[in-house]
Amino acid sequence: MVGGQVMIIFVGSTAFQITRIDGPQWAVCILCALPCLLWAVVIRCIPDVYAKMVFDFVCKVWLTCARPVMKVLRVVFRPVGKVLRTVFAPTKRFTKRIVSKFSKKKGAEDEIFNKGKNPAAADVEAANASEMKTMTSPTTPSRHQTSAEFPLQPPPITLTTAT
Repeated sequence: MVGGQVMIIFVGSTAFQITRIDGPQWAVCILCALPCLLWAVVIRCIPDVYAKMVFDFVCKVWLTCARPVMKVLRVVFRPVGKVLRTVFAPTKRFTKRIVSKFSKKKGAEDEIFNKGKNPAAADVEAANASEMKTMTSPTTPSRHQTSAEFPLQPPPITLTTAT
């Protein structure tokens, strides 16, 4: 892993737009990474069975200490939550009203648009519109759609290199 990072620094500098670092910066990087590397070696030397026992013990101790604190925090902050819900309830109602008005207005525009057409054509267009709304992904057509019904195509993947 460290070798790959060193290769990125020396070889991939143009691809990753990296500037070279000098000696003191290398020393800082190595000194910062050294405790993590040593800790990883120590962890890998411990068998999984013992690591699981230690982890379970630490979790039980943590939960034993944290549960009373969480209960106190719940008692303290429950009234704050009630106040916030009371304060933001009008905002929630206002948002619902605006959204419902917008959806009703859009429905009215659709009726005006379909007014001059025969009802069968309007039903077909409405079915096509609802089918397009329920598509899971705009880049993947479902089984029953043809390329004529599916106007969106994903862009081609292009690879560029910095020179």
